[in-house]
Amino acid sequence: MALPTDEQIIEELGLRRERRWSIYDHPNLIRLASVTVFLLLWEFFGRKTDPILFTYPTAVTQAFVKLIASGELIKQLAVSLSALAVGFLASLALGVVRGII
Repeated sequence: MALPTDEQIIEELGLRRERRWSIYDHPNLIRLASVTVFLLLWEFFGRKTDPILFTYPTAVTQAFVKLIASGELIKQLAVSLSALAVGFLASLALGVVRGII
């Protein structure tokens, strides 16, 4: 005799409730609301502090667009990635040599 599944037990006992709509059925709405609230709070409190210490999302977005348009972001990204590559290759070489020894 096969054991009944959870779904069969729920149906047999009449435990399934029909509900119209629940926020828990839509986890992406919860995520979207969380990110929206976070960004709104960041914007609100970021405007009340020193921009050198703590800036706000719209200022970050404006700076991002300005740096992309001027080409400065791509140039500095290349500098950072080349430093990363040199460091990675140096650590790889030292790690292989040390592993062999």
